[in-house]
Amino acid sequence: MPKRRSAAAVSGRGGSGGFVGGGGSGGSAAASSGGGVAGAILDEPAGEARPLTGGDAAAQGAAAGSPAGETAAGGVPAGGTAAGGETGGAAIQLPERMPRHDREVVFRDGYADRLNRLLQYDAGEVRRFNDLWGRYDRGDELTPEERGELYEYLRRRMVNPERQLRWALENGDDSRAREAARDFAFRYGQLERFVDSELPVSGQEALAPYRDRLPLAMSLSAEDDFQPSYLASASAGTLGEAVAFQVRDLGRTRADLMGLAASAEDFRAVTPKYAELERRLAAARETAAEYERRGERVPPELEREIRLAERWSQSARETSDVLRARAGRLNFASEERRNGFTVSRRAVTLPEPPPREALASPEMRGAASRIFFSVPRRGRTADLTRHLRRLGIPYAASPDAPPGTVVHINWGSGGTFGGGVANRDTSGAADKVEMLRRLGDLAPRSTFDVREAERLFGSRVVAKRASGSRGEGKEVVDLGTDEGRRRAYAYDFFQEFIPERDEYRVTLFGEEVLTAHRKNAVPGSSPEDLAPERVYERVRRLPREAVEAAKEARRRCGLDLAGVDLIRDRRDGRWYVLEVNAAPGMGEETLARLVQVVAGRLADQNQGEVIESA
Repeated sequence: MPKRRSAAAVSGRGGSGGFVGGGGSGGSAAASSGGGVAGAILDEPAGEARPLTGGDAAAQGAAAGSPAGETAAGGVPAGGTAAGGETGGAAIQLPERMPRHDREVVFRDGYADRLNRLLQYDAGEVRRFNDLWGRYDRGDELTPEERGELYEYLRRRMVNPERQLRWALENGDDSRAREAARDFAFRYGQLERFVDSELPVSGQEALAPYRDRLPLAMSLSAEDDFQPSYLASASAGTLGEAVAFQVRDLGRTRADLMGLAASAEDFRAVTPKYAELERRLAAARETAAEYERRGERVPPELEREIRLAERWSQSARETSDVLRARAGRLNFASEERRNGFTVSRRAVTLPEPPPREALASPEMRGAASRIFFSVPRRGRTADLTRHLRRLGIPYAASPDAPPGTVVHINWGSGGTFGGGVANRDTSGAADKVEMLRRLGDLAPRSTFDVREAERLFGSRVVAKRASGSRGEGKEVVDLGTDEGRRRAYAYDFFQEFIPERDEYRVTLFGEEVLTAHRKNAVPGSSPEDLAPERVYERVRRLPREAVEAAKEARRRCGLDLAGVDLIRDRRDGRWYVLEVNAAPGMGEETLARLVQVVAGRLADQNQGEVIESA
């Protein structure tokens, strides 16, 4: 029979770790030094699998390509790419930090003996993992038995990329090493995320066998979130392996950038490779610094490649300047005429979300059941789907709505949709360059040219990439410093930095304002943090001009459902539309307003006219 252990009975060593969700907080340690997490949790003999060697390289395995997508494969893993609401109500207080405790977990018999085994496709383990991870990723509640089963699968999924990475390193196969490194880093991220949320105390020891490989894996995959702290735990051998690959990858990236810079006609063809070179350079500099911290000589081949890469980075910036000047401005023609808009004292009162008792009425429940959300198969959907379930709104990772649906909404699913689907075409919001061109003078003045940005907006500017969501792909850079200028060329365009600002989100369905929220940064946040931790406060009134600007922005971007981000410059009271989101965060109040709107239209119109009126 499986052993049931309460959270208080589960013991293990505390620790900290980074990569996806940050490390768990410390916990009191059990006395078992060699048992690993299996012995500590199960009271069974030590069963922790040690890191595997290259002799196991021919073993078959399953490769993950997405958080909820593992496919059967034999031999070498195919690699994987790491994937991946708003809050309603009046002013919301931040909850106090709660103490970290392990959740109750029940493991299957023989758990410790299976930790060294690959998932078996024929036995249905891959399919079962996909189901459990998909539910966990959506925020569904798992039973203690299901948590134990998922934890076992996450541990066993580390076996194959560990084997493949070791084999590739020992055999000098660079391409396979990078593939295995991406898979290793991604799967480690999944395991750490689960440990941090479900077993923050006892689960930390499960991460220990993989942490020595993490610096190398992150270096090979050239991830944005490479941290110097990864290097501190690396052995001398791992550090040497990282140097060998950094030297080779810097040389290849530099050669690619040289070719692009010589032939490109658009700076946007050069920017991604330049950004990649800068990421690799940053990792190489940190590796060199780690040698110095250890009192050891930096390998000469690494020093040489850093110097060459820095030289070509400078050359690429000079080429980019020429191409950016040719591309010019995004959404303004005259330096004298300002973008944005001013508001009067007139304000509009926004509709109130229906109370919970009203949502329980047959009319409201009927309207909710006839709305359907097509959601992505992966990504940050847990908050949305939790609220959808609570309100009885159907959803699925499918472009096909069930019979009886009268409002079908594409919420960032990326599928192909026919007529009658809200947000069937999101091209006006998918690329920020295209979005800004459509927004025109509603948005802050934007330019591709680094030098013009400094002349017009000053040394501190907002640098943005054409793609990115939820605060990603943008930062404040200081063009008056060498480091700031280097970083700037990894971005696509630049806007004026407004340090004293109020930020708002207005969510619309057609011409109806569902809700509006003020985004309040938590105390202590820096104005230069463009994606701080926030508390959303629903507002009941907004200036009429701000509401009309949000509606106009939605129309220009061709969306039915939209989350429009606006800011107000406190210095002069001027307002701007920052961007329009085709898959906005939607809390329970916003969704309740959507149900209310649809219920009203069903009562007043024919079913076929509900979407057309959006």
